[in-house]
Amino acid sequence: MTDWKKNITIEVLGLERQLWESVDISEQKAYINAILHYVGFVICAFMGSYALLYLISSSFLLTLITGSMLGLILSSIVRFSLIILRKSIFDVSKSYKKNQVIPLLNGTILNAKNNSQPHSSRVRKVVIGFINKINFIKFPKWRFAKITGDSKIPGLAMMIRLIILSTIGLLLTFPIACLFHFSEVENLNTIKREQIKQRFVLDARKNLDKKTSLFRTNIEEIKNQISKNIGIYQVNGLMKQKQKELEKLNKDLDGFTIENEEDYQKQLKIFSDQIGDKYFVISIFYAAVNFPLFFPVFFAVFYLLFYSHIKLILIKNSKIYIYPKESTRLYKEAIEKEYHETQAYLKQFLLKNYQYDASPFMENSFYLNPPYCTEKRTFFKKRLPITKQAFLDHFNVPKKIGNIEN
Repeated sequence: MTDWKKNITIEVLGLERQLWESVDISEQKAYINAILHYVGFVICAFMGSYALLYLISSSFLLTLITGSMLGLILSSIVRFSLIILRKSIFDVSKSYKKNQVIPLLNGTILNAKNNSQPHSSRVRKVVIGFINKINFIKFPKWRFAKITGDSKIPGLAMMIRLIILSTIGLLLTFPIACLFHFSEVENLNTIKREQIKQRFVLDARKNLDKKTSLFRTNIEEIKNQISKNIGIYQVNGLMKQKQKELEKLNKDLDGFTIENEEDYQKQLKIFSDQIGDKYFVISIFYAAVNFPLFFPVFFAVFYLLFYSHIKLILIKNSKIYIYPKESTRLYKEAIEKEYHETQAYLKQFLLKNYQYDASPFMENSFYLNPPYCTEKRTFFKKRLPITKQAFLDHFNVPKKIGNIEN
């Protein structure tokens, strides 16, 4: 087995090198197999990031910088998801359960976990245990049972993980599919650019015709006024004023037409330059579903993305592989050693400087299992409601009828 595969596996998953090298070759190969699939996903992540950023920016320099950042972010998210797929140190620490006893009718005492329970109770516990192993949602506390996600595959956490990873997979699938069909993408964008350019031309012409029509309406109105009132207007009075106004409108119309034509050509050139090297990402992704290689890319990306997770989950829950258990034990020993050393130092410091013995205080901690602190200590008994008859029987005082002395 080559050293670079070992080094990549240890660095990516943050494994303890000495402990990892002590396990069997088969177990090492299982880890390496998962990480090689992750390396394949990293390649897809950078390919998809570069393709996506190029479609958005159309700049090679910006694509190189931002695409590298996006590829690192996506691959780091998936790497973090892989790293946390290991046995938790809290899985072992939730063990402070007291043996509860129940009295039987004949007066003998049996353990609460004895199998001599009613059949309906055993069936109910089997059903609840089955739900705990397959549930995908953390259910609330019920009156008869606490159904949570403390199974091998936590419910809510796994659902969030699936949503995030699926979003990343889809984010990479579309640009990679476009990268494999870049000529079709270019053709689609050429057609889209022509459509947008034609729409711009139609809107500009429509706006120009609207303004020109307004000028011509005013000119026709003045011509009608002159023709209708030709016998009334004086030559040197209103007639001359209307003729000057008509000449001004004709001159303004000619100037407006020339000026707007030049302005229109400038705007058309600027607009053509702006969309000349742009890609329309939403339209491309909408059409990418029909590309021949879209679904092969989809399955390849999701296979590389989820296979490594499934492999590490199987390793974590396996009864054959020893690294998950041994690493948990190693971390617990380190945590407990640090805790006890810190506790001893604090006791000595308080006793030496303030003559205060903190042992009773530390022993009566709010939690039963420091330093993990997952089990709260019960300081007071839980008070349960009782019936009126039980309350009276508690006093157990016989009724006595005596003479009432005056």
